[in-house]
Amino acid sequence: MIGTVIKVSVLRTWNSKQELLLIFAVPILFFSIFALIFSRGVGMTVKTVRVTVINDIDTEHARQIVKKFLDREEIETIGGVGKTSEQWPIERLARALISQLDTEVVVHFPKTPESIDGSSQPGTSKPAVRLLNEGTNPISAQVVEAALA
Repeated sequence: MIGTVIKVSVLRTWNSKQELLLIFAVPILFFSIFALIFSRGVGMTVKTVRVTVINDIDTEHARQIVKKFLDREEIETIGGVGKTSEQWPIERLARALISQLDTEVVVHFPKTPESIDGSSQPGTSKPAVRLLNEGTNPISAQVVEAALA
């Protein structure tokens, strides 16, 4: 009984050009169209990220890390390297830099050995880093984080 039903379905499909078209041609066409549409956004090149660096450590080691970081091709420096002050704490300075200089990410090397999550890094040669951004481009912070790694 089941064999007869399957045989009738296969014969009906085989003899109907419309059903064959719907089974084979339409999925191939749809996959091709969607592949063309979505492959435009995916590529191997990385868009440059506009970054401003705030270096409060001011040691030779920190300056070398900043220089090596800024030499990366995916990083575009906006506004050079600055420092915080009592009048300009990092949160206020970051907001001003992001809004006025069109900076995507502010990279802050703080004086204290605490990272953004509050965990200290004693005894490491790598200084703590805080990334501040508006959140409009979440991938830019990930690109900067990868460049700092």
